[in-house]
Amino acid sequence: MFLFGAVCGVVAIAAFSWMMWTAKEMPELAPTVAGSLLAIGVCAAVWVYFQLGRGKSVLTAISVTTLTVGVLGLLAAWANYRGDELVVLGGLLVLAWWERSLLVAGAAAVLLLVGAVSLPPVTELVLVSAVLFLCAFVALARRKAVA
Repeated sequence: MFLFGAVCGVVAIAAFSWMMWTAKEMPELAPTVAGSLLAIGVCAAVWVYFQLGRGKSVLTAISVTTLTVGVLGLLAAWANYRGDELVVLGGLLVLAWWERSLLVAGAAAVLLLVGAVSLPPVTELVLVSAVLFLCAFVALARRKAVA
């Protein structure tokens, strides 16, 4: 099972890198490719959900990978997000889901909004730092209140 997860991770990283390259080099083609990946992901998810046949674990991996890369590709194509921003936001969303934290999910949403607005780099850096500092302060305050 570890090998299967590792292969899925390598495929996801390669697909994400290719999608970011496509969004940068061929912006007119990126929404089509991302939409196709979304369609493949939805078809695989429907197959698994309705139990239409064998291959549940493989189709689940295909669904998750293609849906994720498709959504990130659309964000990169339509809102001009960079790949590093999307990786950080994806990591924050996974952490929010894992910890069931609305605070982390809120931080990810605010960072997504800050990245969508065209700002000078220094202003963007200050805003992102302020959001992360504020969230860290709230997390520490909540931790002391619980303990």
